Amino acid sequence: MSILLLALCIASLVALATAANLCLRHKFFPAGRLAVRWAFCAVAYAAILAVSALWPHTAILRTGVLYCDDDVCMSVDRVSATPEPGGTSYRFCMHLSSLANHGPRSTKGATVYLTDARNRRFPASQDPGGIPFGTALNPRQSVNTSLTFHVPSDVRALSLAAYTDRIQYASFIIGSGDLFGKPSLQLRLP
Repeated sequence: MSILLLALCIASLVALATAANLCLRHKFFPAGRLAVRWAFCAVAYAAILAVSALWPHTAILRTGVLYCDDDVCMSVDRVSATPEPGGTSYRFCMHLSSLANHGPRSTKGATVYLTDARNRRFPASQDPGGIPFGTALNPRQSVNTSLTFHVPSDVRALSLAAYTDRIQYASFIIGSGDLFGKPSLQLRLP
């Protein structure tokens, strides 16, 4: 999908440069017509981006399945629940991997949390002595890590969710919820 965005950006630059060239040659009617067509396409793309970002991206968490965002993948190997005073502690043993052929990749800028049916967020706490979730991965490298979440006893319908903390190039790709603060990945616990 990112190739589509890149092609649209290049096409936009060409269209706007052509409209400017037409204006410089005093051909205002064709320049205006081209600018209106460009604006219509930009509004259509923005509408499709908004609708697809607001559409729920929820699936059921399956252990051992890779969930990828660009060149960085994550799989949940196992989930354990431990009762504790006032709630439950969930520990997710995860596998992070890089599909890149060159250059380091990381999950820095991504936030992983648990959410419940009332849309409350429960942040992760890094396990002591474990590999940090945002560690940089070399090409084709993979690491095992774990995250622990402490949730109160009144939670129902838990989901593991992830989103990026900042707007980036990928935020403008159709299907990304980054612009609206929506998780790009939401997996319901079975």
